[in-house]
Amino acid sequence: MDHLVKYLNETYEVRKKKNARYSLRSFARDLDISSGRLVSIMQLKELPGEVTLGKIFSSLSTAEEKKDKILKDLKRARFKPKDHGFEKVLDSSQVEQMGHWQTWAIYTLMQRQDFDGSAEWLAQKTELEAEFVKERLQALVHIGLVRFEDKKYLLKIGNVTSGSGIPSKVMRELHKQFIQRGVESIEAVDIQFRDISGITFCMEQDKMDEARTLITEFRSKMAGLVRSETPKSELYQLSVQFYPLLLKGEK
Repeated sequence: MDHLVKYLNETYEVRKKKNARYSLRSFARDLDISSGRLVSIMQLKELPGEVTLGKIFSSLSTAEEKKDKILKDLKRARFKPKDHGFEKVLDSSQVEQMGHWQTWAIYTLMQRQDFDGSAEWLAQKTELEAEFVKERLQALVHIGLVRFEDKKYLLKIGNVTSGSGIPSKVMRELHKQFIQRGVESIEAVDIQFRDISGITFCMEQDKMDEARTLITEFRSKMAGLVRSETPKSELYQLSVQFYPLLLKGEK
C-alpha cells in the first residue's frame, strides 16, 4: 500500500508547511477518521477498508487516476501471502494420518503446561480409551510432530497448519467431524462457555477472495491471542462457516 501511504504523507507535509501547528490529529479530523487509524495506516500496520478509503478520497478530492493506482496497490497487499509463524505445514498424507478430530484434540492438549507426558493423562482429559489415545500418539510420532523418549510423549513441533493441495475428501471429512461436534455442543455446553453465532447477508461473488483473506487474518489473530506461556485449562475449536446459503454455487 505504498501508493496510499506516500499520498497521505505528501498531503500532510503540504498542509503542515502552510500551518506549522497542523498535526496528524488535525489531519485525521479533516479526513473524518480516528487519529489512531490514520497512524496505523501510515505506519503500514493496517489496511484501510472501503468506508475509510471512501472518506479519504472524498476529503482529499482524489483524482480518478490516483484512486486506481491506490486501489490496485491495496488489492495486491490484501492478497499477498502472510507469514503466520507456523513451524510446519502438513502435506496431504500427514493430514490424512491425523484423520480424526480426536487426533487434533490429543495433539493440542499436549501443549498444556501440566501435561505429564503420558497417554493416560490424555485419555482422562479427552474421555477416550487409553489404547485409542496410544494409537493416535503413534500416528503423531510417525508424522514427526511428537517424539517418544524416557517413556514419555513429548511435543516435537507445536504449531502446524495444513498446506494447499490437500485432497478435498480428506478435508471434507475432517470439517464434517468438527461441525458435528459444534452441533453437539449446542445441547451439551452452557451458553456462557460457547459462542455460536452468524449473520445472513447478500454479497457479490467477486468479493470472495477478499472475504477469505479477512477470515484467514482473523484466524491468525485468534492463534496469536492464545499463544502464550500461561496455563491453558480448556480445549476449544474455532470453526468459521462461510458459504452460499442456498447451495447453488458450482462444485
